[in-house]
Amino acid sequence: AAGALAVITIGLAAIVVQARSDLDRNEKALVALLQDDQGVDLQSDGSTVAKVVPTNEGSTLIVAGLGEAPDRRTYQLWFLRGENKPVSAGVFDVTGDLSVIEVERRYSGYTGAAVSVEPEGGSTQPRGRIIAGSA
Repeated sequence: AAGALAVITIGLAAIVVQARSDLDRNEKALVALLQDDQGVDLQSDGSTVAKVVPTNEGSTLIVAGLGEAPDRRTYQLWFLRGENKPVSAGVFDVTGDLSVIEVERRYSGYTGAAVSVEPEGGSTQPRGRIIAGSA
């Protein structure tokens, strides 16, 4: 009985830790969305699907309703300086309707951002289809 109780206790602790992590992630998303004067909105077909906001540690990317990347593909975030100066901010996957992704590169001094679909592992320059970008 004591062994079963220990297993249940460990399982409940894991659930609490995961729930706290989800709450922290959602709190960051809400704060980022409320800071309209910072960051950049990314649009696809005229609708905002993502927002990039600078943080002290880098940037937070909030993605809504993007869907999973195709097989053997990944999404890649690009920060833009001028027309032809993309800098990779990293690759990411989405989970569910709302995904919050932390990236190491800080969105500061850039003129825009974009998301493309790239081969697994990403690319050094955008080669895939741009699916969202700043206006």
